[in-house]
Amino acid sequence: MILNIDIHTALNLLIERVKDVFERYRCDCILLSAGIDTSFLATVAVRELRHRLTGIVALYSRGVPKDIYWSNAVSRVLGVDLYAHIFTDTEALDATDKVVSILKTFDPMEVRNDITIAISLRKARELGCRCIYTGDAGDELFAGYSYMAGMTYGELSRYISDLATYMEFSSHALDSYFGVEVVSPYSEEGVRDLALELPPYCRIPIDDPRRLNKYILRIYLEKQNIPTYIREKNPIEYGSSSTMVARLWESMVRDEDMEIVSRYFRPRSREQAYLLKRYLELVGWEEYSDVARDKPRCRYCGAPLLRPRSRYCRRCGSYPAI
Repeated sequence: MILNIDIHTALNLLIERVKDVFERYRCDCILLSAGIDTSFLATVAVRELRHRLTGIVALYSRGVPKDIYWSNAVSRVLGVDLYAHIFTDTEALDATDKVVSILKTFDPMEVRNDITIAISLRKARELGCRCIYTGDAGDELFAGYSYMAGMTYGELSRYISDLATYMEFSSHALDSYFGVEVVSPYSEEGVRDLALELPPYCRIPIDDPRRLNKYILRIYLEKQNIPTYIREKNPIEYGSSSTMVARLWESMVRDEDMEIVSRYFRPRSREQAYLLKRYLELVGWEEYSDVARDKPRCRYCGAPLLRPRSRYCRRCGSYPAI
């Protein structure tokens, strides 16, 4: 059911639902990449509830990370203590192994994004964070992906309602290893259910030629004078510059490695060859023959699809995988 309310009423309802999550968990830390999602959460926590938060952001030493500018800007405005951790090649490779073995994947895009999360969670544990907020599900529920802007309102509502039934986030798979509980307010039942009932123009206003996504979150940030209300979406790998780790992986692959890993799966690039090499050494290859007979499987690597409707293979990263 879509609520028949204006955007300001919707925003007040959303803020109350998010506040309920904060009051229930009272986390002391937040992964502050300072995109729209985490900026909104940090602002509600500080401005509406006067909660004290420690922001954590991980940045690769070899890149030019965009997150550092925005994280500093938000932390200064809100008075949030910010810990910006610059991670090295050694840390990147260690985190790569953790992600590959825990998530059982050799998908370059997945690993590039998730090493930043893994390193941030490790830093959170070192800082003594009891639990940590993330902005997971903000893109899915509030139309954060660029392709969503091309949908009609009817298509967008149906797509997001379906997406919400199978969305999942790697931070929740990594948190138990690092010993820090991850709380994603947008995916909590009360917030998620309200988000699914919001009128489509709360996500993308039809009368704005810019077709700004996450509109309901942006208008709150603008009202609160948080500079990130104008920020465009940057995937984690670009915001943290972990995309540059691909060069490190490529440099560690020999021709004989390409030949060996190709016996199992033909890698699309040298960076994937490195990840496949580590996958074989840390996890081992599984054929998934009889085990997954009744499940859709990736036509490229044979792994069962955990989310068949997404048509994405978590193991090798192929899309569409069926």
